[in-house]
Amino acid sequence: MDMQGNRVDSDRKPSSEWGMHRIFYDRREDIDAVVHTHSTYCTAIATLRQSLPASNYLVAFSGKDVRCAEYQTFGTEKLAESAFEAMRDRRAVLLANHGLLTGAGTLSAAFNIAEQIEHCAKIHCISSSFGDPLILSDEEMNLMKEKFKTYGQPVTY
Repeated sequence: MDMQGNRVDSDRKPSSEWGMHRIFYDRREDIDAVVHTHSTYCTAIATLRQSLPASNYLVAFSGKDVRCAEYQTFGTEKLAESAFEAMRDRRAVLLANHGLLTGAGTLSAAFNIAEQIEHCAKIHCISSSFGDPLILSDEEMNLMKEKFKTYGQPVTY
């Protein structure tokens, strides 16, 4: 589909969430790909309407944490705006009572962020069942963001 919502190359109806994708393409120069999932652990945290704190260093794939956007009905412009606002300065956002959205420069990078954040959400949920996870400092998370620039195989985020 094009940026106006017109079907270009399929007989299939576009996702009801196409506006949530478009808002990032329109307003964030650093995002050329968006991944939206209903992954189990991210959705569990989003159902609590909580953010995912830096209980694991891999949260830095998003930023210093993953905020939870205010609840809005799926497929609406209000949801797109809520997600956009909550994802400022981040690469991921939890959608209240809904799921996860990530964005990056490439589809593989956006998918990688979604995988890493789901892993962190799982670890956070499990560790929370035993007690209160210890949260890494903002300074440590800033260091992780820098280290991730050369972490593993080069990927454009």
